[in-house]
Amino acid sequence: MPAGVTEIRSLPGTASDTGCGDPTASYRPTGAQTGGTLAMIRARGRLIAGVDQNTYKFGYRNPVTGRLEGFDVDIARAVAKAIFGNPDAIQFRVVDPGTRIAAVQDHDVDITVDTMTVNCARWKDVAFSTVYYQAGQRVLVPKSSTATSIASLGGKKVCAAAGSTSIQNIVNAAGTGVRSPSGSRCRTGPTAS
Repeated sequence: MPAGVTEIRSLPGTASDTGCGDPTASYRPTGAQTGGTLAMIRARGRLIAGVDQNTYKFGYRNPVTGRLEGFDVDIARAVAKAIFGNPDAIQFRVVDPGTRIAAVQDHDVDITVDTMTVNCARWKDVAFSTVYYQAGQRVLVPKSSTATSIASLGGKKVCAAAGSTSIQNIVNAAGTGVRSPSGSRCRTGPTAS
């Protein structure tokens, strides 16, 4: 297997934990914020946002311009505009599913804007905005595959990005997952076998 890729058969915790109630409920607005973290961001003069650069159309580096683009990048720019009146008052730092929570906890970034499942386990580590995008998960297999569902891949190695809920769902349904440091390595490294 490529460097950094590990095989797993079980993970601690569960992505479907509902011990916090409705994990998609967000904080109720309390009016304009003026102190604390927001004051620090304003004093710095720019927002530091963590975005993935490996998810096409969400957060990716345009190979022609070299600029980060996509839905998540646009959301981060909208936050910068809301704070400073300027969508370019932003510094991007690259994160991936395995580093995005730690980047917020360690104050490497002010916010992470990334396709990310909101669940109770993650609420213990970071706070979330209102859910503004919902998507499902799918498994990509060769056209010649007889697989019709994730469960039919039982006993096979199925790759997903470390830090994603996809890896937990794969282990729950198929029994074996291959955890990659980033989703892009899944496409260039191990595949369902």
